[in-house]
Amino acid sequence: MARNHPLALKKQLLEIKAGLAKVLASGKKMNFRGGMADLATLNAVIDEKLKLLDNVDTAKIARGEAIKTRTAGLPWIAQLLEDIEIGAQYTWGKRSTECLELGFFPKKEPAPLSSEAKVRKAERNRATRKARGTLGPKARKKIKGKLDAEPPPPPKK
Repeated sequence: MARNHPLALKKQLLEIKAGLAKVLASGKKMNFRGGMADLATLNAVIDEKLKLLDNVDTAKIARGEAIKTRTAGLPWIAQLLEDIEIGAQYTWGKRSTECLELGFFPKKEPAPLSSEAKVRKAERNRATRKARGTLGPKARKKIKGKLDAEPPPPPKK
């Protein structure tokens, strides 16, 4: 058995505690650290050390619960920050010193496109529209439904 693994130590302490309850039940004492100890004294020492091991388990459970609580609250925190930013921008303006002081920086302006980049962008947009089969509002209005031919009359009985 590993002598330094917390779970192994806890298991061993619990086994010893159960064994001591049987061995020292009738008021017997045993040598312990240079003196005589009864069941109550040894149980107090063992319980103190078990508490050290259990505190970690309790802390892990509490940490897990705290993380779940934090995760559940993240959308509300994000909404709060967004609302504060919108309020600050509305009150003082996007580029105001107050907004900068609060840590709300204006969005960067996109770099102007060169003429070659504009041509590439237009070609890419046309290719995308063609691939998706999308049309603009004027092109959609030009499309009219047509029947290939009139359906044949129903057979006479």
